[in-house]
Amino acid sequence: MAEYGAHITITSRNRPSIFDVVAQDSLLLTLQPALKHALKVLAESNPERYGWCLQYHSEIFVIFNSIIQYHYLANYGASFAENFYDLKRVQINGADGLEPLRLSSKTLKKSLIALVWFPYLHSKVDNIFNSIRERDTDGLSQKGWSANLQRFFLKLWPVIHLSWEGLCLVFYLRYLVGKTKFHSPLLPICGVKLANLTDDDLELIEDRAQAMLSFRNIR
Repeated sequence: MAEYGAHITITSRNRPSIFDVVAQDSLLLTLQPALKHALKVLAESNPERYGWCLQYHSEIFVIFNSIIQYHYLANYGASFAENFYDLKRVQINGADGLEPLRLSSKTLKKSLIALVWFPYLHSKVDNIFNSIRERDTDGLSQKGWSANLQRFFLKLWPVIHLSWEGLCLVFYLRYLVGKTKFHSPLLPICGVKLANLTDDDLELIEDRAQAMLSFRNIR
């Protein structure tokens, strides 16, 4: 019984809490609205010069997010939000020979796609769905094969969306009860798991932060 309790203690110490992973996920979701608001203020201050910024805010955010996430993944082995909450990404396979807080090139690219491009494409498809649904509600939908394709999409996307959200919920619940080391289905696809930063990791980050931009310097 004591050995089992010790195992639980060690596991919980090495594994981020559900509050940490939910908090860092929530922080990621606040970045785009914050940037959109800043672009809105900029566009309203000078519509002729900066009006286009608000129109292409999604694309601007992708560029901004790509730069930020690549910087943190390449230098600290974690996303911006994960680094903020003192978390790191640990490769499941093929981690031999890597420096501490480093990801392989393949894993870094997968993580960048999951952090930047997957949410962007998901948002774009969701916007297309809402646009088609509005036209269909107003009776402005097209006719012919295009109309059939759009009706099929209107039925298919909610199923895909609900299935993905349900899968994410299952991962959260399994992570909460300690049945899996992944709180998101995107993590095993990237080949990583999250872990807490150790004291050695924090010292290494401080050393690297002296020569590179780090949120800790800003904070």
